[in-house]
Amino acid sequence: MRSSIVAVLLLMSPTLAWGASVGISSRSALEYDSNVARTSEVAVDDIIFRTIQRLSVWERGDGYGYSLRYAIPYSVSMRTDVINNVDHLGGGALDFRLGPKTKVVLDSSFAITHGLSSLTN
Repeated sequence: MRSSIVAVLLLMSPTLAWGASVGISSRSALEYDSNVARTSEVAVDDIIFRTIQRLSVWERGDGYGYSLRYAIPYSVSMRTDVINNVDHLGGGALDFRLGPKTKVVLDSSFAITHGLSSLTN
């Protein structure tokens, strides 16, 4: 996970040299779930640890703007192996002002996500 953030920073280093703004954030939480596998026949409870790290870069110039964003959400269940996911979310936007009331915006995003594993006891 740390190598992913370093790789993104290296790819964005020319952007940072131009005077762009950078945002870095992190959030973590513990959650209790009474039916972690989402099954109707056997309800298994568990505690889930979730964390997400975010990195964003943006700049607004005279008649243009851009932004890049990347996030790494991670979730793991403590007592079972139902949840053990590292996801990747990212995207970018570019906008051009063509006139006083006209602006063109190009926006794209990607997501690599995982679902629940099967419950094995």
